[in-house]
Amino acid sequence: LAAPATPASLGAEVSSAWAAYRLTYISHDGRAIDYKNAAITSSEGQSYAMLRALWMDDRETFDRVWSWTNANLQAGNPAQLPAWKWGQDAGGQWGVRDPEPASDADQLIAYSLIGAAKRWKQGRYRDQARAILDQIWQQEVDQVGGLWTVLPGPWAKSQAETRLNPSYFLPFALRAFAVADPAHPWATLVDDG
Repeated sequence: LAAPATPASLGAEVSSAWAAYRLTYISHDGRAIDYKNAAITSSEGQSYAMLRALWMDDRETFDRVWSWTNANLQAGNPAQLPAWKWGQDAGGQWGVRDPEPASDADQLIAYSLIGAAKRWKQGRYRDQARAILDQIWQQEVDQVGGLWTVLPGPWAKSQAETRLNPSYFLPFALRAFAVADPAHPWATLVDDG
């Protein structure tokens, strides 16, 4: 049997796993690549890469991933919700394949930016998070039966029946939003959820 892990060996293991993940799944320009799905990039993949880079205190990778996300999924507008799917079309052209946002990714991107503002003491990350949070509130939050809820994406507001996806309800992120963005009632959204 292997010897029990020590904090030092766990730290080395995590650092090694992060280095392997970064090398395998994040391109030199900051695109998180889903090799099992035609090498697409999703806003979820970008959000996970940002969050992992934040946890690993890897600001260079965080900035590359955020920069790629902004340039390619947000058309250069950090206040725009990112398209959820970017990939190659039948003609071989790369670009946005589905412009609809996905609220789970949008929340994790905003949450990562809030964490980055705290960790690296850069107000611009907080400002970018607030711009996204405003759009999340406007486009992906709605009242259903008198209660606030997170929708899976803006498209859900136009449906005859409201569709909810409980996996898109991220109370830990919503609580952080309540602190970072007092302009919207995030705490009420957590309570209603």
